[in-house]
Amino acid sequence: MYCTSCMYIFYTFLLTLRPFEMSARCRYFVLDKGTLTYGKAPADLARGRSHGRIDVGVAVISAKTEMLRVDIDDEQYIHHLKTRDAEDFALWLEQLKQHRLYQQHQVNSGAVALSPDGGAVGPDEVGGGAGMIMVSPRGSLQRGMRPPGASSLW
Repeated sequence: MYCTSCMYIFYTFLLTLRPFEMSARCRYFVLDKGTLTYGKAPADLARGRSHGRIDVGVAVISAKTEMLRVDIDDEQYIHHLKTRDAEDFALWLEQLKQHRLYQQHQVNSGAVALSPDGGAVGPDEVGGGAGMIMVSPRGSLQRGMRPPGASSLW
């Protein structure tokens, strides 16, 4: 179970490692309600300019403690993030865990659903519109649900 009092908006500068160029870039990361957003600077994110957004609930996260590195695979890219010291590394791991559990709880409880075109809808739109189907982040139907047009012979 996730702890809402343990989960808070977490932000800091991290190094993003680039495997082919053997270099690192400093980027500003904000972790808020299961979404990791990053940009060059806090001012860029405040203006709405972000370099990317990662849904922590569906991403695969692995940590390499010796190297103080967190690898996040979000199906499109693998993001290699490096912290400066062990204390920041431990804080990032804890917050990623809390935000991941929060996001998974939101999806499983039905607070967030996906429309047929792949966009997320809020709880007030779930079941209200025609063609709205509760789907898991991986695209499969939730337990006990039938696809539209399926016969009732099952």
